[in-house]
Amino acid sequence: MFNNRLKFIGGSKFHVFCQELFYALSGALVLFVVMEIIKPQIVTVYLNLSFWLLLWCLNAMILLLFKPGK
Repeated sequence: MFNNRLKFIGGSKFHVFCQELFYALSGALVLFVVMEIIKPQIVTVYLNLSFWLLLWCLNAMILLLFKPGK
């Protein structure tokens, strides 16, 4: 039963949403890091980058856990 639920989540709109969120978070992290390299403390004054990195890692784990079966 649990295996069927994993297959359902892996092929659903939830998985597509997580993929798109992963791409958006990846792009945001790259942009923030480049901005920090160019001018230090420009992003970290307003945003906590560790929070974004934590969200990115959790999203990556969800994507790996609910990978669509073949």
